Amino acid sequence: MPKLFLLDLSFNRLRRFPWSSLKSASNILHLKLNNNEISKVDAYIDFPQSLTYLHLQFNSITTIAETFLHGFKSPKQTLYLRIWQNPLLCDCKIQWIVRLRRCVWEHRDEGCVNASPVRVMRCILAKCNFHPNGVAVILDWLQLDDQAIVKQKSSEDFLRCDSPQELKGNLLRDVSLKACASPNSSGSPQQTSSPDNAGIHESEKSPTETEPPTLVIYSWERTTVKTSEFSLFWKGLTAGILGGALALLVVAFIIRWKKVLYRRT
Repeated sequence: MPKLFLLDLSFNRLRRFPWSSLKSASNILHLKLNNNEISKVDAYIDFPQSLTYLHLQFNSITTIAETFLHGFKSPKQTLYLRIWQNPLLCDCKIQWIVRLRRCVWEHRDEGCVNASPVRVMRCILAKCNFHPNGVAVILDWLQLDDQAIVKQKSSEDFLRCDSPQELKGNLLRDVSLKACASPNSSGSPQQTSSPDNAGIHESEKSPTETEPPTLVIYSWERTTVKTSEFSLFWKGLTAGILGGALALLVVAFIIRWKKVLYRRT
């Protein structure tokens, strides 16, 4: 499905998603799985390099392992990941999310949030990029109005712990997971930005840096698939085939019966 850019499966009561199916969607840009009943995300997913927006909010997901990001092989790729309104279990498996939320909050005045997508990407790559493959994970809301901006959601959609009980309701950025081993002994983010780009102001743009893709540029040819529409299509096709086969049987029976009557006369 090389022409599939947007796959919308939201509000379908899905409990599982076959992540391996993304291999056939080599150019998918936007995957919407929000408002379902998904409870598990694979620990490793071989993501298409084109995937930029992944909506998982309003599901039943309790954890997302850091190895989830290993499927992004291209350095400096940006992923807009929506995971708010999920019953997150605050343990060592989501330490990477806790560190990212805390880091973005600490550097909020430096452009890691409430700024243009390009500035946010640069800030996260420079200050809060802890993953070895250099993917810039943006967990905040990308607002596409007159001017694109990455901004914090309202307080009710902040990432919070749902369990264990002693941490229930706490913001992820405020949680201390001291018992967890730090992925980097130095505690510093991965250095993925080139020295030549150091000190670049927001108004300047590196020749290799571009604005993150938006749905607007693909709106005229995007493909949206709904499971309900899919089901209706197959039901209609099956009914048509069965109806045609029945009609052929009736015609064949009539012709044969006429031949028998002709022979008798």
